[in-house]
Amino acid sequence: MAFTSFVGIDRGRPAVSKLTIDAALYVSATQPVLHQQFENRPSGFRKLLVWVHQHGNHTGLLFCLEHTGIYALPLCCFFNQRKLDYSLQSALHVKRSMGIQRAKNDKADAVMLARFAYLYRDEIKPSQLPSKTLLKIQHLVAYRQRLVKNKVALEVAAKELASFVDKEFSTSIIRDSHKHIAQLMASMRLVDKQLQAVIAEDQEVHRTYQLATSVTGIGIQTAAYLLVHTHGFKNFDNWRQLACFAGTAPFEFTSGSSVRGRSKLSKIGHMKLKALLSNAGRPVPSECGYPIA
Repeated sequence: MAFTSFVGIDRGRPAVSKLTIDAALYVSATQPVLHQQFENRPSGFRKLLVWVHQHGNHTGLLFCLEHTGIYALPLCCFFNQRKLDYSLQSALHVKRSMGIQRAKNDKADAVMLARFAYLYRDEIKPSQLPSKTLLKIQHLVAYRQRLVKNKVALEVAAKELASFVDKEFSTSIIRDSHKHIAQLMASMRLVDKQLQAVIAEDQEVHRTYQLATSVTGIGIQTAAYLLVHTHGFKNFDNWRQLACFAGTAPFEFTSGSSVRGRSKLSKIGHMKLKALLSNAGRPVPSECGYPIA
């Protein structure tokens, strides 16, 4: 589909407490960019559509917004219900693609998103809302990650307290920390059971999950992350794109005849997914202490 009108939408910061959204309508480089603010709620979304239709085309419309996780979900659901094309873009990708940006405010960010969509209109692919099963898995995975983070924080603090603080004073704090750690571990086990139950509900997701976990080293957590961030392995055309996204693919570092650096991994990538895949690829030591090939 040929897009002719482009709307950049910025939610501002902090995302949790933002009450309004900024929208910029970009049609071409020769026409002025229109800007308007709307309430960050369904009634505001409907007013946004009315405003766009008053100043732009009803067909060939593309909305562009930053990928901010659950904060972008209401808008995505709104667009999905009305069968409108939208594209979720990485903030880093947009920033590095648009050159020097001197101003920094919600209006400028909305204009930048709209201009980005216009310049890359032939390359942008409309985003699709994940299935309800994948959204459930995403929320469970994110919740489990928060549990792990809190568990590690308590474990590290308790260990340091035992090493550097008077034992008579620190005992009660360490004992209470261990109780909370046990509760967090119980919650993590419960989340794992919920993950397996949610995956089993959807036949297609369950089949993909079984294929993923059939690979040596891939467990439930790595498989769940892969399902969520690849939309069930449908967001990437081949394994090279996935490796690039996860930051596990090496890239050449050369220039002419003078710069001959070795190929290395880029720091740009999904760090959590990279860590999971790296751990999954490590050799497992055998009983005799030598790694199993």
